[in-house]
Amino acid sequence: MKNLHEKFSAIDLLNHLFSKIKFIFSAQSYIIEILEDAKKRSRMVGILGREGMGKSSAIAQYIQDSEQVYYLRIGTTYTISNLLNELLYQLTDVYPTVSETLFDKMKKLSFFLSKDNTKRLVIIDDAGRLSARGLSTWFELRDNTISTTGFVFIGLDYFQKNLLRAKKNGVPGIAEFYRRVENWYWVPGLKKNEITAYGVEKKLTQNQLMQLAAAGIE
Repeated sequence: MKNLHEKFSAIDLLNHLFSKIKFIFSAQSYIIEILEDAKKRSRMVGILGREGMGKSSAIAQYIQDSEQVYYLRIGTTYTISNLLNELLYQLTDVYPTVSETLFDKMKKLSFFLSKDNTKRLVIIDDAGRLSARGLSTWFELRDNTISTTGFVFIGLDYFQKNLLRAKKNGVPGIAEFYRRVENWYWVPGLKKNEITAYGVEKKLTQNQLMQLAAAGIE
């Protein structure tokens, strides 16, 4: 019988999403290229885009085709300890005990993410939900694993804006986190020919295709 953390894992959710993917747009291919580059070069980057632009489905496809990739999706109820627990479970298949401190967990994660020269990638989705303290946890882990592990923070458009505002206001930990983000990438919108191709894939009539193109829907 599965434990609670196994029943509701972020990876299982992505696998379910991947099973529903029928069409890959250029925006999703763009995200996949960024993920692969971050992994190969152990980079820390941010990906920004509006909701519904295919970020999660692109991650789902990438994880299906790649090894040593770990995925966390931030929920409103998550604590720093919850997130570290999930990442440790993905790395070791052992869920941390209640007695383990944040210090213990950080040391374990730093070890398992840098114990050899294997390239790894940690993807943090809905990163805009992270608190200032939560962000400082990630830049500490980044410093401990800089030669082996890439980190990609996925967020809505406001994520970077909120970080810059907090940085300007001197919120502790934000400037240190922001300085370590090497690049910010914006997910492009859909191209007109992609919208048409999607309509053809869905077997729309010519009249429906014209209406779809005219609507400018993404």
